Amino acid sequence: MIPFILCTKYICPLAKDCYRLRASPSSNNEEEERYNEFISICNELDDYHFFIHIRENDKVLELEEILKNTKEE
Repeated sequence: MIPFILCTKYICPLAKDCYRLRASPSSNNEEEERYNEFISICNELDDYHFFIHIRENDKVLELEEILKNTKEE
């Protein structure tokens, strides 16, 4: 399991570069993963305190794929 909470704040201005939002879940069972929108605790006012920059070797999902999947639900 990914050792931190994943983000679902898809409208975030940093979404395309945020590992917390684009990380590939470690299992097929979403109930095992933890998600949060970070609306009031990760924003411009707190300098995006919970933002995690994507590193070169990180396995991430394409942002377009994430957005497509959220629209289908």
